[in-house]
Amino acid sequence: MAIYKPDNKPTIEKINKYDQEYGVYYRFQFQDWEMGTKSWGMIYATEEEAREAYEEDGLDPDDAILNGKSCCSTFKELTNHDFSFGEGFVVLVLTGDYVEQGHDEEDVVDVAEILEIWSWENYEKMCRKLYA
Repeated sequence: MAIYKPDNKPTIEKINKYDQEYGVYYRFQFQDWEMGTKSWGMIYATEEEAREAYEEDGLDPDDAILNGKSCCSTFKELTNHDFSFGEGFVVLVLTGDYVEQGHDEEDVVDVAEILEIWSWENYEKMCRKLYA
């Protein structure tokens, strides 16, 4: 059952507006999973697994967990990460406060509010419109 259901569609005007607004971010989110408040590498299923892998590699396990959600500050930046996502995912347009830089140099954000949810299909259509 989808937790995050699309409620709007991207437009060029919205993207231009959101890209210029301070504290507005984009994020891919699997529609059936609760977003939570922390992040760890996508290759790990749980926070515990990420901590164990860091420890096994001789790294500080606390460094595996980020205190916020990985986000992108522009639509173009978001498109640089879409190869890891696909059907079943949505794009969240959200507000929040920058916390730190993530493992992949992305912004990590303390999420305040979800402004819009875009379907994967509408995201792809917008990418083709902007970059084809």
